Amino acid sequence: MSIKSSDDTKKPVFPPEFLDLFKTDASYMNVDQNLTIVKYDKINFQQLIELPGKERAIVLIPISPMEIHGKYLPLSSDYIECYLALSLLKDVLKKERSSNTYTLVEFPGIPLGTGTNRGHPGTINNSRRTIYELCKQILDGLVRAGFRKVLLMSVHHGMTHSFAIEEAANKIMHKYKHQDVRILSPNHWIAKTIYMDDPKAVFSKYIERLGQQPLSDEELKAINMDHHAGLMEIAFVMAINKQLVDPVYKTLGPNVEKMDAQLKGLLVRKWAAHPPKEPLGCGYNADPSFFDKRDWFALFSEILKDVGLLYIDALAGDSRAAMEPFIEMRPWKQKKVVLELARRFLLPTNSCRNCCIIPLLVLAIIIPWLLYLST
Repeated sequence: MSIKSSDDTKKPVFPPEFLDLFKTDASYMNVDQNLTIVKYDKINFQQLIELPGKERAIVLIPISPMEIHGKYLPLSSDYIECYLALSLLKDVLKKERSSNTYTLVEFPGIPLGTGTNRGHPGTINNSRRTIYELCKQILDGLVRAGFRKVLLMSVHHGMTHSFAIEEAANKIMHKYKHQDVRILSPNHWIAKTIYMDDPKAVFSKYIERLGQQPLSDEELKAINMDHHAGLMEIAFVMAINKQLVDPVYKTLGPNVEKMDAQLKGLLVRKWAAHPPKEPLGCGYNADPSFFDKRDWFALFSEILKDVGLLYIDALAGDSRAAMEPFIEMRPWKQKKVVLELARRFLLPTNSCRNCCIIPLLVLAIIIPWLLYLST
C-alpha cells in the first residue's frame, strides 16, 4: 500500500530517527567478535525459518514505561536505559566471555509498564494484567517461532512491573517445560544487589575494584534512598546524552518516601506520586544533588555488567540448575507484618488472591460488622 502526502508533488515525511535504521542498513544479521546479532524487526519469514541454532539463541527484549523522572530527566529514561544496559551486556560478553559464541536476537523495545508514578501527568501506566498478558503472548510467540531463551531487560524497578514480567515468564516456562524454555528478567536481582543486600559492602567492593575513594556516610545515605530518578538514572541518561539531563538536579534536595506510601500508591492513584498526593511535586525519590560527588556511572555499570553475566550464564549454560536462584524471587519482603501481608495480596498479577481471597476477606470483615450494628 502506497503512502501519499497531502501534496502529491512532495515526498512523505517520516520520523528520521526510526526509519533511517532501515534506510541505511537492510541487513538483519551482523557479527561482532564472538556475538552474532540478529534484528528481529528486519528478518523475514524464510530467514527466520532457516536461522541456525534458534534453540541456543538468546532473545533480548527491552521493556520499560514512559514515566516522570523528576523535572530533569526525560519521560523515556527507563526505556532508553534498557538499551544502554543491553549495550553494556554485549560489551562485557565480548570481553569476559570471548571464548564463547552467542547469537543475540534483538527484539523491538516495548515502551510500556506498570507500577509507575501514575499520579503524575505524563506517566503512561498500564495495568498489571495488561503487562502480564502482553509479555505472556510475546513469549509464547517467540517459543512457537523456535526460540528457547529470552532475557527481558527492564530498568524500571516498579514492584508490580517486575512481578508481572516474572509471572508471565513462569507461565510460559511451565507451559513448555519439556522444551527447556528459559526466560529471565534481572529486575529483581538488580534491586536486590543494589538496595536489598548490604549496599555498603556491595559498593565498597566495586569502589575498590575501580580504585575510587571510599564511600562517605553521606554518600551511603544517598544510595539507600536512591529509588527513582536518582544517582543511577542520572548517570545512565548522562552516559547516553548529557543534553537529555537538565542541570537543575544540582540544586535539588532529598525526597524520601517509605514503603507504606508506595504500597498505598498501588491502590490509590493520588498516592502514586513523588511526594504522595502531589501530582505536580518533585517527581523523584532520591537525593539527586549527590550525583556530582563521584563517577557513579562507573560504579553502577560495573554492577549491571556482573548481573548481566550471571543471567546470560544461566540462560546459556548446559545445566538448568543455574536458573533456580533467579526464578520467583521475593526481594521485597517486609519486616512489618501488615506491610508483608499487603505485599503478598496486592503484588501477584495472575492469582486467585486478587479475584477470590481478597473479596472473601472483605466480606468476612464487613458481614460481622453489619450484624453487630444491627443488634
